[in-house]
Amino acid sequence: MKSFTKAYEVVVNNFYSSTYAFFLYVMFLGITLFSLIGIYMLLAAVISLFGNFDSTIYYSIIGLTAVVFAFLASGFKGAYVRMIHDVLKREKPRTINFLYFGLKFAHRFFLIGLVKVLVLVFAFSPLAVTYIIDSSLLTSNLLAQIIGGIYGLGIGLIVVYAFSLSYILIALFEFDVKKALLGSINLAFRHAPVFLPLYIIYIFSVLLGFIPILNFLSWLVLYPTALMSLIIEALNHQVELR
Repeated sequence: MKSFTKAYEVVVNNFYSSTYAFFLYVMFLGITLFSLIGIYMLLAAVISLFGNFDSTIYYSIIGLTAVVFAFLASGFKGAYVRMIHDVLKREKPRTINFLYFGLKFAHRFFLIGLVKVLVLVFAFSPLAVTYIIDSSLLTSNLLAQIIGGIYGLGIGLIVVYAFSLSYILIALFEFDVKKALLGSINLAFRHAPVFLPLYIIYIFSVLLGFIPILNFLSWLVLYPTALMSLIIEALNHQVELR
């Protein structure tokens, strides 16, 4: 846990820089969200001028808007990781660098998220098939519910953990999607005693971020500390990724 202690010291000693990086992340997420909502409302209004259309066209616009938001949000999250790395190097986050990096590599971060979703869908397919064949098995049988819950939670955590370092590897080394995924799986499971405790703290900081009052402590201190500790360990093991 030396990396966590080091990360905490860096975050506290560079509190303004780490906070500014988080501010950029939240600001661009907000700008993107409200801009896309405005665009949707404008398109819906224009379409309504030409008569009443089937609701499918509105759902299609909502779906497209959601995809665009997910694409840009992925890039901004990757840019935030990059800025936390800059803080680690005692460099000040810059708005133009954040925006440039986020937009340049947004497609890679988005593909990572898309692959993770597809893997999760495939992993949960046995539960879906079981429900389709006999829905009562998962709705009225307690033992089946327990087994299904353990399987779902277990496989979900394994998949999420396997992908946990992929964003970091792209942000740090600008890996392509395939190399980032393989590198993440390699480090996450080969060095589980190192990365797993830090990732648990990272997940805890995210969950803590939804609790009023404590969320400020989490987002501004614990979350960047946990993220930076993962970055430090990724840098310590980078020789295995070449």
